[in-house]
This record gives sequence, structure tokens and C-alpha cells, in this order.
Amino acid sequence: MPPPSTVRRPRCHPVESGPFNRSISDNQFFAILQTQMKNLGLRPTAGMLGIPDQYDLLKSQPASTARLPMTPGQPDFAWADEEDGVLAVKHGEDIFYGLAILARAHRPLISWRGFMK
Repeated sequence: MPPPSTVRRPRCHPVESGPFNRSISDNQFFAILQTQMKNLGLRPTAGMLGIPDQYDLLKSQPASTARLPMTPGQPDFAWADEEDGVLAVKHGEDIFYGLAILARAHRPLISWRGFMK
């Protein structure tokens, strides 16, 4: 087995480690884990089994200033998943999350009002 100083650790993309760094500096990471640990059951427990390894990997990465697109101060951004019918739009500091099924339900009403003008 090689000495620990020669073992190559996997690298993450800065976009992956940036939000992690932010959650650590904002004291959110462990607060979220503490909340999750209150959920007693197999599914939440099984979902947290990989966290120690993931934490070690992300903590070993160089600091990153990358931020998620919906973070305050980031440029305007839009994202949609047509299979699940969800939408997220950020314009300035305004953020909108929507379900396409609701948009379709309101479309006939909008068309009817437009027709009556």
C-alpha cells in the first residue's frame, strides 16, 4: 500500500465543491444533517450512509467560488425539465418555480380573456 502522501484523491468540478463550501461557511451543512437525523427510518438512514465519504472528498477539494444559478448575485437564469413539467426562472432577485400542469390549467382562462378583449 502506498504511503498516504502519494495516494491520489479524486477531484470534483468547482461547480460541485462551490455550493458545498458555501453551505459550510453559512453553517447550513450540519444543520440540515441534524434535521435529517430526526427522521427515523430506513430510507433517510440509508440516504445518509455515503455522507462521511462525500464530506471527506469535498473537504479535500481546493476552495471554489462557483455558485448555484439561483444564488443571489448570479445572472438571470432559467431551467426546465419537460419530462417532469417543472420550471425555475431567476430574474434579478426574483425567483419563480412552477409546474407545467398548473400553467396548462390556467391557459384556457388566459386565452378566453384575450379573446374577449
